[in-house]
Amino acid sequence: MTAPQDLPYFRDSKDLPAPLPTKAEILASTDILTGSEPWAFRKVVAVSEFYIAKYGPSNSQIEGENLLFLERHNFRGVAPRLYAMWREDDGTLFIVMERLPGETLQSLWPALEEADKSCILARTRELLSRVHDVPHEGFFGSVDGSHLHHLIFYWPNYPAHVSGPFTTERDMIKGFAAKSRLEAQNNSRISYLADFYEEQLVGSLAVEGRAPVFTHCDLQRKNILVEVVEGTAENGKDFRVSLVDWESAGWYPVYWEYFVAFISLKWDDDWCSKFVQAVDSWPAEAAMMKIRNLGHVSSIWNDIEGVGAVVINQMPSNYPGHWNSGGVHNNQSLIDEPADRLSSDNRQHADHSAQKHGVICDSSICTMLS
Repeated sequence: MTAPQDLPYFRDSKDLPAPLPTKAEILASTDILTGSEPWAFRKVVAVSEFYIAKYGPSNSQIEGENLLFLERHNFRGVAPRLYAMWREDDGTLFIVMERLPGETLQSLWPALEEADKSCILARTRELLSRVHDVPHEGFFGSVDGSHLHHLIFYWPNYPAHVSGPFTTERDMIKGFAAKSRLEAQNNSRISYLADFYEEQLVGSLAVEGRAPVFTHCDLQRKNILVEVVEGTAENGKDFRVSLVDWESAGWYPVYWEYFVAFISLKWDDDWCSKFVQAVDSWPAEAAMMKIRNLGHVSSIWNDIEGVGAVVINQMPSNYPGHWNSGGVHNNQSLIDEPADRLSSDNRQHADHSAQKHGVICDSSICTMLS
């Protein structure tokens, strides 16, 4: 566990590949990797061949902390190095990090040969094995000793019994029930779902004494960078992989890497059958956790139908997984994406809308009422 990094943080200029980009250069970058939408609360931009910058009010300092932690544990070259991190007076956090070589596996996947897919996934498994071997520190939480940063554990002000850190796996799963009770109270519901969590999930998922495992916590193709390198005489090429987007990383249950990858599946190509080549399979645990998400969706759906609310879909029409363009429908429910599929930008957008307009806002889905 490490103490939070004091801000501002700037790496020694002798350890930089080139002069750091200025704030003006970052804001002027037109090479936008994420956040081109007008509603985006965060942008990710490339600034020259050397730097990636993330900035916005929804940026989390924990990503910078995680990058420093990984560097201390010898992950240089396979996780970005943090070069600078500072917060503006308006709350905007800037994170400047190393631009790693390679293309995203998402962009490469459709054209890859089967042998190439297998090789890349094998290299990804090797890297994840190193990640999972990082020694734990006796709790389920983040590298700075704070709460877990996966959206499942989100609640305003991060109360410890909901968000962690947790001493045991059982306490962590009890946090699901505690969160469900808070959501029920906020929406004037009886907490039957929380009762189910306590009666079923705690006993089924928690294993006494099972150690936490350091986890990347967002295994998707968009977060895997692939670089072609010289291989053996037999195949002529090999691949080097690295991982980006470490914002949610921390110590989780052993099945968590698989679970998070599982709930992000879109079931529209062979990735859903091949990703298990990169990570140990925990289908029973993932299925039980999926029940948790479906339970939240069902309960909020019933709330909305019960009041015949006017519902406005908060996400843009081109956001993956949406089936409606986002208009206004009387006496009809539109359910937004589960929070586990939302980016932190969209999570912040939904929370902002909740505060502004008044909503039935569940942490698993956010649906705005007029």
